[in-house]
Amino acid sequence: MVKIQNEFSTRVPSVQGTAQGSIVGPTEYLLYVNDMTKAIDTGSVYQFADDTCILVANKNIQSAQESLQKSFDQMCKWAHDVGLVINASKTKIVHIHSSQNKCTITLKVIAHEHTCLHNPLVACKCPLLEVVDKHMYIGLMVDSRFCWGPHIDYVLMQQIKIYSG
Repeated sequence: MVKIQNEFSTRVPSVQGTAQGSIVGPTEYLLYVNDMTKAIDTGSVYQFADDTCILVANKNIQSAQESLQKSFDQMCKWAHDVGLVINASKTKIVHIHSSQNKCTITLKVIAHEHTCLHNPLVACKCPLLEVVDKHMYIGLMVDSRFCWGPHIDYVLMQQIKIYSG
């Protein structure tokens, strides 16, 4: 049922899932994805609410890319098996590295779709994940050099918007 001001919609029973905006929704979601961190063999999974981050570290960029691809594939399979969909267009890669480390390799991680993941004989036409220099994660602007500058700039721009508009 939905309430807008003093008006109520027709009551409809929910036989599965969680009503958006319900009091128990966040807890149910966390219980639902509680074993997500066990889905990957390499790297680490960090979660906050519905934001998830896979972190892979290696001195060799090729090895790191291979580990990230394997972990992302495992995460996508897990998500599919539990009835979730990972939105590849919202999924980003930030290659965090030292300014002394001049990387000449363009990272390529494929967002394999269900049919491609479960049937290796299918010709893969899946999209690449976007590689970005910085990305907002749980309210913090993280950049490829792990510097505070981009986050400070972001916070300042938010303050300017508040005071000017």
